[in-house]
Amino acid sequence: LAVRLALPAYGNEIVSMLKSTALASTVTLMEMTGVARTIVAETFAPYEIFIAAALIYLVLVWIIQTGFNLIEARANRFVKKG
Repeated sequence: LAVRLALPAYGNEIVSMLKSTALASTVTLMEMTGVARTIVAETFAPYEIFIAAALIYLVLVWIIQTGFNLIEARANRFVKKG
């Protein structure tokens, strides 16, 4: 019961950590923008590069959020509604 109640808050905390720290010590927002700036300096295509970096970041957040939604649905499958 306690795990079911804590899952939404835990999911929000994980997404918040993704925004502020490294995901598996490899991908951070600052690292992504730093790499994007390096590529922009070489290609002179800032819009495409930063849009691609934003899409990668959004996909990461979407995967994490969807995963937690599936875990919550599985944990709450035996809860009576109403």
